[in-house]
Amino acid sequence: METLILLGAGASADAGIPTAFDMTPEMIKLFQKYSHQEGVKILRFVAGGLQFRRGILGEDPFEGINVEGLFTAIDMLAKKHKLEIAPFVAQWSPFIDEFEKFRPDPWDFRDLTDSLTDVGNTRQKPSITRLVPRASKQAAQDFGKRFKEIINKIIARPCGKIFEETNAQMINMLVEMVWLTDKKKVDYLVPLVQQAKADIITITTLNYDNTIELAAESVGIPLNRGIDYWSDTGLFKRPDIGVDLLKLHGSIDWYLQENVRTEEALLPHEVIKQIPKDRFGKTINRPAVIFGAGNKLTARGPFLELFRTFQKRLDDHDELLVIGYSFRDEHINEVIYGWLNRSKNKRIVIIDRDGTEKDENIFYNKFGRVLSDRCKILNVGARSGIKEYFGIQEEPSEGISKTSSIKEIDA
Repeated sequence: METLILLGAGASADAGIPTAFDMTPEMIKLFQKYSHQEGVKILRFVAGGLQFRRGILGEDPFEGINVEGLFTAIDMLAKKHKLEIAPFVAQWSPFIDEFEKFRPDPWDFRDLTDSLTDVGNTRQKPSITRLVPRASKQAAQDFGKRFKEIINKIIARPCGKIFEETNAQMINMLVEMVWLTDKKKVDYLVPLVQQAKADIITITTLNYDNTIELAAESVGIPLNRGIDYWSDTGLFKRPDIGVDLLKLHGSIDWYLQENVRTEEALLPHEVIKQIPKDRFGKTINRPAVIFGAGNKLTARGPFLELFRTFQKRLDDHDELLVIGYSFRDEHINEVIYGWLNRSKNKRIVIIDRDGTEKDENIFYNKFGRVLSDRCKILNVGARSGIKEYFGIQEEPSEGISKTSSIKEIDA
């Protein structure tokens, strides 16, 4: 049975990467670590607002804040005056106005004071030569230039700029959270990529991290993310060998290069480039990743084509193995629902968090009983669930055959 694998944030948790809910407090810690105090205040303010909203809706306000909801809220605050509802909002929170007030850097005032001091010093000197008046004039011009720069900053600073800057800092800090170098941390994912030894396997991930790439590298399995081919053709071609990896929401080591023209493609377009490992956190290029609470479709970059390719790849498979996905992205859910409805031969296996009840899983709670034996759930966590699915023993004993996998049992 052909199986496509779909990974959510829970699939990376055993590698030490925080889940979407754990990322929010970790993000605040990183802002504190790098002394972005204004950013810390903004993150706490927005997180508090999201908790308040959850309480209003009758939900548990202490469940935690999904970092993607945090990203979305801050991005909307950055663009609040462009929103369709903006004309109907008489007054935003006074705290938002307070954040958006221009705060010059202390160095601005230090330079300004120095320039003014220079003006005074040159005025007090006796005019023995013509150089003194000339120096005095130059000092006055320097002061005027510095003063004009500060005024221009105040005038030019658009509404929402502080929230836009905070959002950009958050994305850059994701690197520290999700980029791994220790191959031992992803050993539990090796059984996934090893399926590519027998045939090409498609792994679709909603994560920005490099766990699958690192797992494939650790065992020498070829892996193709398709970004070079997409940059040339606008399509994602299935590779001839190895792992076909579709990163639906982008990757922390990608960036978009805009307004590219070639002899073949005359109109301006975007291409994906890979950020060198030694440039992480240092490059001015924003990683090509997308966020959103429930809807992450965007016409920019490769994302629409990635989504379309996921739909096509899924139609070519009879089974979907879902690991650590919370079923909170409606566009992903709709593809899965349509795929299951097209044939009674389609089935889904879900590996969920350890110790949770079946009905706590959003998908199983809605459709598990309707689908019956076409839907199976393993509430044991990614590490144990992968072993159980592929029939891998912890410590194989001599003379004892390996445990049958779920796939073998159901065959």
